[in-house]
Amino acid sequence: MIIRAVKRKDKKPSGVMGLTEHLRELRQRIFIVVVVFFTVTIVGFNFSDDLVSLLVDKARTIGYEMIYISPGELLHSI
Repeated sequence: MIIRAVKRKDKKPSGVMGLTEHLRELRQRIFIVVVVFFTVTIVGFNFSDDLVSLLVDKARTIGYEMIYISPGELLHSI
């Protein structure tokens, strides 16, 4: 027999959730998504220069030629 360590109080024994329980779970899931999104964004910005230079170097080694449409794009890839 499997016993849960933590029982949820908001769910009824039949497994049916009311509107407020659905909204509470939706709020929790949206909060988790927002926290993960901002964490990944901040970490990504810290490593963006390294990632761009890695991708440009890989593209040059396999023979791709980088095309710059505006003058500012050249500065972002160096």
